[in-house]
Amino acid sequence: MQRQRVKNQHYVPQSCLRRHTQDGKTIYAYDKPSRRAFPRNIDEVASESGFYDLSPKFAKDFQVVEKWLCKVEGEAASAIDHLVACLDNAHAFNQKDHALRVMIATFLAIQHSRTALARQTQTERRELLVEELKARGIEVPAELLNVPEERVRFQHCRLILDQDYFKQCAKILFNHIWLVGQNDTSQPLYISDAPVTLYPHAEPANPFSGVGFMTKGVEINFPISPKYVLMLCERTHFAQLYARFEGRVTRLNAENVTFYNGLQVWSSRRQVYCIENRFDQVRAYEEKQPDLFNANRARVEIIGGVSKHRT
Repeated sequence: MQRQRVKNQHYVPQSCLRRHTQDGKTIYAYDKPSRRAFPRNIDEVASESGFYDLSPKFAKDFQVVEKWLCKVEGEAASAIDHLVACLDNAHAFNQKDHALRVMIATFLAIQHSRTALARQTQTERRELLVEELKARGIEVPAELLNVPEERVRFQHCRLILDQDYFKQCAKILFNHIWLVGQNDTSQPLYISDAPVTLYPHAEPANPFSGVGFMTKGVEINFPISPKYVLMLCERTHFAQLYARFEGRVTRLNAENVTFYNGLQVWSSRRQVYCIENRFDQVRAYEEKQPDLFNANRARVEIIGGVSKHRT
């Protein structure tokens, strides 16, 4: 039986959004450009029509990426459900469960690269490269100029299908220290349209480098639910502080929750989501940091001839 075409394609899986709902359907969204909050069905958020569909020029099966992601999402949903059950029942998880870590690490790597923000950032890097080449009087290769939307989409999708690349990323994430933060405060944890966040806790050895999965002192976070956030901490920097607590749950205070919710606000492209209409923290940024509410704000900058991802 032929699989029905998927028109509305999510760049954050509905299985992830569902954990941030009370009824399995309704989530509250804060739209940063319009500065409005409203309830939405999870079918309607973190998605675009035909977001991963490819032109016949690039693929025989125009929905090959959507089908691949559907498979990844199904496997990851089971792994994360198992993790949540362990957290609820045992207040810990088996950090030596190799299969669980590989599955979740792979999911996080793909999730970080599959969003609308990731596509926007990819385009921005190319445009900055063109500007830098022109400024240096270097001839710009034709393939970097006037790139049509269908090729932009293809370049993004080609990365998503690069299984060797994601195996390498998953290996890096696998080797970090894994912890879970438990939120028992009245403020739920947010999730957003770019939910995998990276925060550097150490000064970079190279001030011109960006932040990546291997960056010394990086903390990679993913809000599993309003109650739990998965925290992957780079081992060499955090060994003395966290290694003995690996696989355990640490309780978050109000300041911690503000920090992790702030990361979702900062990293999101357009929308932040919550199980309740509790967006006071988002609104607090409206006057202090209005640039955060521009969906197309610059995420990459050129410093010393090197492109660097901005926070």
